[in-house]
Amino acid sequence: MKKRIPIILLLLSMILLSFTCCIGDRAVKDLVINEGLKLEYELGETPDFSAVTATVIYNDDTTEVVGYESLVFGELDTSTPGKKTLTISYDDFIAYKSVTVKGAGYDSSALSIVKVSLPDSLADFEASRNGFTNKSHGYVVGDDNSFYLSLKILAISADNIPQVITSYVSESQVYIQGSEEPLEGAELALYVSIDEEKNSFDFTEVAIGKTFTISTRPRDIAEDKISSFTKSFTVTVVDGYNIYEAYELNYITNIPDEDQFKDIYEGETRTQLEIVEDYLRNEKNSERPKNLSAIVIHNHLTIETTDLPKEYFLDKNRANGLLDNISIYSAVTTETTPRFTIHGNYFSIYTYNLPTVIAEGGNQDDGISTAQLFRFDYASDFDINHNHKLFSVTISNLHLADDNSTSSDENKTAESMLGLTAFKTLAQVINLNNVKVEAFLCTLIAERDYQTVNVTECKFTNSWHNHISLISKNPVQEDDEEPLDKSKYPRLTLNIKNSVISKSGGPAIICQTSDPEYNKNKHSGPDVYISDDSVVESWVTGNEAWFTSIDVGIKMDTVLQSLLYPLDESLRKQGSSFITEKTITGEAAPRRYFNLVMVNLFIPDLSNGFGDIFQQLNGKVDIDGRLTVGNKTILDIDDSVHDGKTYNYKNKTLSEVKENSTASNLVLNTPSGGVGHTTFSNELKVDTGSIAADETNNYINVLYLSLHIVFGNYYSIK
Repeated sequence: MKKRIPIILLLLSMILLSFTCCIGDRAVKDLVINEGLKLEYELGETPDFSAVTATVIYNDDTTEVVGYESLVFGELDTSTPGKKTLTISYDDFIAYKSVTVKGAGYDSSALSIVKVSLPDSLADFEASRNGFTNKSHGYVVGDDNSFYLSLKILAISADNIPQVITSYVSESQVYIQGSEEPLEGAELALYVSIDEEKNSFDFTEVAIGKTFTISTRPRDIAEDKISSFTKSFTVTVVDGYNIYEAYELNYITNIPDEDQFKDIYEGETRTQLEIVEDYLRNEKNSERPKNLSAIVIHNHLTIETTDLPKEYFLDKNRANGLLDNISIYSAVTTETTPRFTIHGNYFSIYTYNLPTVIAEGGNQDDGISTAQLFRFDYASDFDINHNHKLFSVTISNLHLADDNSTSSDENKTAESMLGLTAFKTLAQVINLNNVKVEAFLCTLIAERDYQTVNVTECKFTNSWHNHISLISKNPVQEDDEEPLDKSKYPRLTLNIKNSVISKSGGPAIICQTSDPEYNKNKHSGPDVYISDDSVVESWVTGNEAWFTSIDVGIKMDTVLQSLLYPLDESLRKQGSSFITEKTITGEAAPRRYFNLVMVNLFIPDLSNGFGDIFQQLNGKVDIDGRLTVGNKTILDIDDSVHDGKTYNYKNKTLSEVKENSTASNLVLNTPSGGVGHTTFSNELKVDTGSIAADETNNYINVLYLSLHIVFGNYYSIK
C-alpha cells in the first residue's frame, strides 16, 4: 500500500497540472459593464463604483459575472469639467467607458461675468484658414443634429475668485442673410429651433443652402453689458451631421461585410460595422446615425487609441500596434446614398498619437504599412455598365497630419513606413477640395479603374512613401476577352488643379499594376492631368524611406550612379538636367537631388532577386498611361495613334522603330565614357532594354525596362 501512494499522488499531480494548464490558456476576451456605473458627475463629486457589475467573456466563450470587488477602476478626475475616459480592468483586460463631469453653472446672484468670447473652436476657424490655398469659404453647420455654440465665459465671485462658466442659459436670435430683423414665430420655426439651456441650434432641411447669423449672449446680465457680452457668428447650413469629438469619426463607417477581423481574432463573428456600433454603444454611450450622407467637423481632432474600437489593434487592450491592412474609417456609397461629404471647416485631424502599423505575428511585408485612415468605396460589384460618375465622395477644407511634418524624410525610415495612408479610394468620383495633408506614409491610393480623382487647391507635403499612387486594375474583363471599348471602360483619371504636391520619400506620383493581366485592356492605364498653376515635385536623393524600405536586391545608389547620373551628364551638355546639388551643414560633400515627378511601372516578382526584372519587364508587359501638363502631353505610353498612324513598339528592335520614324523623332546619343542612351521625341516610345530620355521643356522622360520615369527639369545649368 505504501508503494501505491506515490503513484496515486503522481497521477493526481498530473491531472491537476493538466487542469492548471487549461485554466492558464483561458484568457479574457471581453469585459461588458452591466449596471451600477454612473455616467454623469457633478464638478468635484467623489466617484462611487460599489454597485458596478460586469460580465467577463473568456476566449472559450464561457462567461462569468463579477462585482465591484473583482474589478480595478482607473482614476476619474472630477476636478475639471468635460468628457473623461474611465478604465475598468479585470485580469489585465481593460474596458473603457466615457463619462461626463458637469461644469460650474452661472448663478447671477453669486457671480459677475467679466468677459465673454466665442468658443476656442470658432476663434480657431479664423486662424486656421491661413494655411490653406483657398481662405474664402465660410463656416458650415449640418442640419441632421444640433449645432452647439456655447460661449467662453469668465466670471468672478463676491470674494474676487475667478470662475470659468461651463453651463448657462443663453438668449439668442437668428438672422437670415440680408435681413436686419431676427426670425420670429413661425418663420423662426421654419428654419431652426433654439434650446437656450443647451446653447444649441437645430436647423431644419428648409435651411439647407441658406446663410444665417447667430447672435447669442448669457441671460440675466446687466443692461449696460448686453452689447459687449453679445457675440455673433455667421453659418451656412448644409445637409450633414455635426461632430465635435474624435471618436465621432467612427460614424462614417458603414461597410456591411468586412471580414478582416474574423481572420485575426478567434471566435469573432461581427462585421466591422457591428464592431463600430458596439464600440460606440458600450464605450462612448453613443449611437451611430443611420443613412449618413455628410459630416461637419467643429473642432481640431486628435485621434487617441481610445477613440477607436479595441479590435483595430493587435492587442485588444490597445497596448500594441494597429492592424495592418485595416481601413480605420471605411465608408461606401450605395444606390440610396450615392454621395458622401466631409466638411472640414478648416479644422485638423491629427493621428500622430496612434501606434505604428504591425502585421499579425509582428512581421511586415516589405516593411510597408497597408493601413488607411479613410477608405471610400462603392458598395456593389460593378460591370462594364457601371457609371462611376453617379457616385462621389467630396472632402473640403480639411487638414490631416500624421507624423512630425517638419522632420527630414531621411530620418526614422523604418518607423515612418509603418504609418497610415490618408485616403484610399475606389470606383467613383473623388473630390479633394482645399485639403492639406502632411507627413502620412502616402497621401492617396486610388485603386482600380472606373474612378476619377480631382485634386483642387490642395497642399500635400512630406509623405514618407509617395503622395499619390494610381493602381490600374481591370475588374470586369476576363483574361481571354478582347479589349473593351473605351466608351464603356473609363480609365483611372487624376486631375490636379491649382495645387502643390511636394517633398515625398519617393516619386510624387506612382502609376502601377501588380499583374500584367490587369492591364490587358488598352485603355486601362491612368490619365494624369496637371494644370499649369500647380506644382508637383519631389526632390529626393535615393536614400529616403521609400527607396531604403523596398529591397530589390540592388542598392538604389548603385542604380543612380550606373543609370541616371550618366544620363544627366549627357543632358548637361545640352544645357539641361534633372539633378541639382545642395550642401548640407555638417556634411563633407553636397548631396545630389533629383526631381522625381512620376513613375509608371509594373511591380515585378522579386522573389528571385533583381535579375528577374529584366525577363519580366523587357517588352513583355503592357503598361499604358499618359501625363499631360497644361496643354502639353509630357508622357504618352499608350499603344495608340501617333502622327496619324497606329504604332505598337513593344517587342520591336531599334532598327524596326527607326523605319517608322523621322530623323527628328529619333536621336541616338552615346556620351564619351558612358553607357549608350537613346534620346527621342515624346511621340515615340520604345522599350529597348537601355535608357531612353525625352526632354520636353519642364520635364524629362526616361524609359528603362518598361519603367517610365518623369523628372522635373533643373534649369540653373550653365
